[in-house]
This record gives sequence, C-alpha cells and structure tokens, in this order.
Amino acid sequence: MLEGRVVELLGLVGLEGWQDDLIRTYSDGMKRRLNIALALVHDPELVFLDEPTVGLDPHGRRQVWRVIWELKAKGKTVLLTTHYMEEAEVLCDRIALMDNGGIAALGTPRELKEHLGPGKIIELGMDCSPEMAREIFELVPDGRVFSDRGLIATRNPEPVLQHILKRFVSDPGYGGARFVVREPSLEDVFLELTGRSLGEDSKDSEVAGKDRKKPHAGTRSFWRQLRHSNE
Repeated sequence: MLEGRVVELLGLVGLEGWQDDLIRTYSDGMKRRLNIALALVHDPELVFLDEPTVGLDPHGRRQVWRVIWELKAKGKTVLLTTHYMEEAEVLCDRIALMDNGGIAALGTPRELKEHLGPGKIIELGMDCSPEMAREIFELVPDGRVFSDRGLIATRNPEPVLQHILKRFVSDPGYGGARFVVREPSLEDVFLELTGRSLGEDSKDSEVAGKDRKKPHAGTRSFWRQLRHSNE
C-alpha cells in the first residue's frame, strides 16, 4: 500500500522515473518537489508550504505551481507563504499581506487591489525632473499618488500618454519622462499600505541604493509631498 502511495506522489510532483536516482543528484527544484511529496505521504487535508519556490528558476517555480494547483483540485487546503506577489495572486484564493509580524490586509486578490480604487497605474521613471513630474501629475485630476517612487492611480491615463508622446516629438529631452501604464498589482497594494516594497527595510534600501541609478535631484521628495497631500 505504501509503495503504491509513493508511486502516486512521485507522479503528482513529476518525479516518476527518478525514484531510483540518488537524491544528491537531484536539482534544487526536484528536491523541493520531493519535500512536498514527503509532506503528503499521510494524505493531510491541510498542507503548509513555506516559500516552496524561493531560489528556483522559472521552470522549477512553474512545476511547483502545478503541484499546488493539483492539490487544490483534490480539495486540499494549502497555506502558502511567499515573497512573490505574482505567485500569491496566481495560486491563492485569499491572501493576507503581512508587515512587521501583523496582518496589514486580508482578502481575495481582487478585493485587495480594489483598495487602490478602480483604474490604472501610471508608473513614472525616477529620472524625470520634478518639473516634468508635476506637469504629468496635473494631467490626471483624479490621480492619487501612493508612493514616493512616482506611482499614480487614476481612472483615465490616456491624457498622460497623449501628452508625453506630443512632448517627446517636439522636445527629445522630454524622453526622461519614461512611463508605464498597467493594471494595479498586489505589490502596489503592499507599497500603498506600508510605504515600502516587499521585503525592503531601511537598511536594505540604503544598500540597494548604492547600485541603483541615482534619481533626478528633488524628484523623490516631490512625489513624497504629493503622496502626503493625498492622505
């Protein structure tokens, strides 16, 4: 009976055909999936997975995702911890955003993103000047700044797109105002709630800042002032 269970679990985690190989010859992804199989030997209804994809390449992460999807399809409850927001959004029905040991927000992915309000996110490059940033921000009267990194939530991003394209054609120097218009993400929600990126603290920011391109002088303080004026 146990042998049949082992064969079933190896098939579940995609390790059939490697059961006779030494574990030390396994890749990190294979070892991670083997650990999941070991946790499932007694067929638990509740499965705890603590950052099961950390350090894996994209292919290895997708393989672990497939295992989690199959567990959900079998009616298992999976409690997953992860620092990858896109992973939480893809895999989880309900998400608790943790900050400093407490729950900052709890809900479905859609409910959490609705915290930012309806619309799009305009993400401006930090190399634009405060003058450019102010000019762009004034084009979105309903815009709400929720980060000192140039993130604006708005229902109507089209005027910004049209303005930047026109200015870029007439003034090549305006190319510093690079930007992206996209859907809100869970990372945006975390940033809005905590004021920092996931996994970042003041020490991390200081170290990481040494390797980053230095933003235009005054731009970050400009966004910080706008953000506080929204609060």
